[in-house]
Amino acid sequence: APEFSAPVYGAAEQFLLSQHRGKIVIVNFWATWCTPCCNELPYFDAVYRRYGDEVMVVAVHSNLVTDDVAGYLNKFDYVMPFALDETGSIITSYGGSTMLPHTVIIDERGVITYNAVGSLTFEELCTLIGK
Repeated sequence: APEFSAPVYGAAEQFLLSQHRGKIVIVNFWATWCTPCCNELPYFDAVYRRYGDEVMVVAVHSNLVTDDVAGYLNKFDYVMPFALDETGSIITSYGGSTMLPHTVIIDERGVITYNAVGSLTFEELCTLIGK
């Protein structure tokens, strides 16, 4: 999987993919203006809450920021990290574009096992990560 780092909302540090080697990593590309994206965020957060010892989840906001993302996130009780794709280079490195939501799942060895556009349910996420 291509390495990336991205600033994390509400935190001083950057999210660095390679720091999570040894865990399954779910990267969810989303945007506040994407209704299907916002509708599925609770499922990603539920996976993070349930499997956080084994699974890292990061929701990466599109570089097409039209709303106050931090303000939007403050309305919810999400515990998973949210980051920003400042230039659009992260989603591009995974073959994506402006089609959202887009989810990438990377196994413990850093190999992409899932990379697709479209909404996922909690059950589908659990199946994809083998839980």
